[in-house]
Amino acid sequence: MANEIEFKIEITKDEYKEFEKNNKKLIEGYVHKSDEFYKCANKGSVIRVRKSDDEYYLCYKNKNLKGNVEVTDEYETKIENPDVFRHIMEALNVSLSFTKKKDAMEVVFKNDPMKDKYNIEFVIVNDKFYYIEIEWVSEFTNKIRNSNDVIEFLEEKIKKLGFDPRNKDSRPWIQIVTDDNPMKTRDPIDMAYNVSN
Repeated sequence: MANEIEFKIEITKDEYKEFEKNNKKLIEGYVHKSDEFYKCANKGSVIRVRKSDDEYYLCYKNKNLKGNVEVTDEYETKIENPDVFRHIMEALNVSLSFTKKKDAMEVVFKNDPMKDKYNIEFVIVNDKFYYIEIEWVSEFTNKIRNSNDVIEFLEEKIKKLGFDPRNKDSRPWIQIVTDDNPMKTRDPIDMAYNVSN
């Protein structure tokens, strides 16, 4: 099991292009990911099947919100045949909630000794939505002892990129990709996370 601490910030297409143009040295590479999300009985939980570089991964996520930051318990494993998994879900009467295509531009501060402990991606989701996603992917350290330390650390990285970490978007992806009005507030199908402050 891994614990992830992450948040996302909506940006414009122009901001994405401007960053890409002016920060070539920070860009590590580009990755295309396709996700299928299945609704779980547990509120705040989803099952995700991800295709990345012709490999498939099955992941169970239980998300909680701490302010506008996602704190996620996650179990992930590689799967050989996603069609078999889909048939199992169908047999169990578990339906597909939504799909998401994500083109990610991976950004790395190459001289940062902590660079292996977090990921930054500038993403385009479903060819329409532009975001920065940043996540902590490591155990705590001597300097980073709890989730508050992690959040502060990640916020500093966002500032270093020239963006305001106060602009976090806590909406789940299903709400973002299924809502024609991105600023509209609603509570779509049982997707509200467990909220803790």
